[in-house]
Amino acid sequence: NMTIIQNLAAIALGVAIASCTPEAQTQREPKPTQSQNAIATAQTDISPASPDTVSTPITTTHTTSVGSSQRPETKTETVYLEGEPYEMVLNLFNNVAAPFTTYYAQEDIFPNGGCSGEGCGFRFSAKTADNQPNDAAYLHFFFPQNTSTLDDLRKMYITGSNSLMANNPSWQEVETLEDAEQYPWIEETTAFFDKEAGAMGRIMLGEHNGEGFVIIEYMEGDYGDGFAPRFNTVLENLEFRT
Repeated sequence: NMTIIQNLAAIALGVAIASCTPEAQTQREPKPTQSQNAIATAQTDISPASPDTVSTPITTTHTTSVGSSQRPETKTETVYLEGEPYEMVLNLFNNVAAPFTTYYAQEDIFPNGGCSGEGCGFRFSAKTADNQPNDAAYLHFFFPQNTSTLDDLRKMYITGSNSLMANNPSWQEVETLEDAEQYPWIEETTAFFDKEAGAMGRIMLGEHNGEGFVIIEYMEGDYGDGFAPRFNTVLENLEFRT
């Protein structure tokens, strides 16, 4: 019940991320509009409006450091899973198309992303048993091609008649006691519950160097305990290139 990938077209979520999901999962993906999604529906494919403006999606995550980002290829951190500490080796995410670098748990997370005419999208998905992206749990970053204000992004994803929330009526906004601005680049957070899939999620509106971007976190019930801490490591280790 991940309506999120089909609908990602409405959200301009991940422009070039080829969010490839098993056929059974595509029935559950959200329903956004083309301008909201920027993510392709095929795993290594981009579906841009204009081929001339699209760069080939980059799926390699262990590239040579770019710009001022000189970070080690791996690092070890203590991650708490269901209250128990685990030493976990994290791998560097250094996609040359991404405006940021970070670390993720390679054994459990499938990273993918790239750019198209809509913008640049990068997704960290849970892995299926055959090492494919599983949209039952994912953390998705979208950076619009044209600078968007927080008001623009709020309308596109949360309040507008054709927003991500509007296109997914099973997503009901919920109150949360969590500090929405726990990261300096997050301006506001909307938490929701997907009553059809039994999933929790967050839509985080961020800003860096005056440019707005969106992060969407989605986890079905069985995935929350294991992937909330893993996704937090991605957010906590995020560094912008400039």
